[in-house]
Amino acid sequence: MKPTHYLAIGVRLFSIVLALYGAQQLAYLSSFLSTDYVDIVSLVIVASTIFIPILAAIVLWLFPMTVANIVIKPAMDRPIESMTAQSNLTVLILALALYFLYYTVINAIYWISYWQFIQDSYDFVLSPDDKADIVTNIVELSASLFLLFRANFVSEKMLHFAK
Repeated sequence: MKPTHYLAIGVRLFSIVLALYGAQQLAYLSSFLSTDYVDIVSLVIVASTIFIPILAAIVLWLFPMTVANIVIKPAMDRPIESMTAQSNLTVLILALALYFLYYTVINAIYWISYWQFIQDSYDFVLSPDDKADIVTNIVELSASLFLLFRANFVSEKMLHFAK
């Protein structure tokens, strides 16, 4: 298979995610329409969060190879050579590191904004659960960054232990 075929598969998977996101936004539209006062501008904005992702999902689903050919230049579209076990493991570790980094960055942004919001209050107290969540987030962030920057080293050690 060529890189355009792999990208076309990714485009189709992304179109499924977009369609699910648009379907999830339907709940917001139904709750918005159930209110007494419906502003036309707000209705257009809420409807666009539904229909734009769904239309993009339809286009991406119907034309994945066209999108892949636009993204990947013809000079780069050569058959892919098979990868070694260590390369596959490194890619898997990088994928897991990016996945966990995504969620830890979101949690870090939450805790930083929470800290800034509550810091002005005189009765600012973090509960033991909040402190544990912050420490856990710091550990997750450092572990995901370590895996991200040292994925090749970790995959070498994992393969060495497996032998």
